[in-house]
Amino acid sequence: MARIRAPEIKGAGGWIGTEKPLSLAALRGKVVLLHFWTFSSVNSLRVVEELREIQERFPDELVVVGVHSPKYPQEGSSGAVEHAVTRLRIDHPVLDDPDLTTWQMYGVRGWP
Repeated sequence: MARIRAPEIKGAGGWIGTEKPLSLAALRGKVVLLHFWTFSSVNSLRVVEELREIQERFPDELVVVGVHSPKYPQEGSSGAVEHAVTRLRIDHPVLDDPDLTTWQMYGVRGWP
């Protein structure tokens, strides 16, 4: 069976909520849940709340990584993303991906 490797997670906006950039190699051995979201989508925001419960249920096995992927131009500002992370009380690391780099590498086609 061929081994398929997940693309590295990267974005021009940098990381929020972590002291240093994360890499998939550093997360080896954990279940990694990538949450592609945008702060103007009601459905994206509902998922944030659902993720809190999952994180609490599996604190040792699961790492949630948010990937902020803007849908509209005004969502591409790093300051706006940082404000949204604070306002929404997101406590997991968030990658700010204004150019949709990780979005495209993972073949994402739509927001929740």
